[in-house]
Amino acid sequence: MTLNRQKLRKAIIVLLILTAYYIFRSVSGISIPCPVYTATHHHIKCPGCGMTRACESLLRLDLKSAFYYHPAFIIISPLFTASMIAWLFDKAERFRLFADIATIAVLVGYFILRNIPALSLN
Repeated sequence: MTLNRQKLRKAIIVLLILTAYYIFRSVSGISIPCPVYTATHHHIKCPGCGMTRACESLLRLDLKSAFYYHPAFIIISPLFTASMIAWLFDKAERFRLFADIATIAVLVGYFILRNIPALSLN
């Protein structure tokens, strides 16, 4: 297996940007508001609402909080991680396709379920 260095550079740049945002958010307490939630006057939560807090909780190994903030994150984070590793090594195109479709399906399903008032999924 050979690592695609060009893709690795792109991944490192994205990780550095995410790390800078995490540090900024931790120090200042200021975060980027969800455009969907804001545009709908707090009536519709997008499939990503709560994902930043879930990711931060997962980094602290607090699975209970991660699940509370975004239950689907626990399912999609391993799929996304495995897909990115396969992408870096230019391998497993079928697995990457499956992981991407599964991630989208989980997010769309969660988006629909979380916006049904009777279910009240945070």
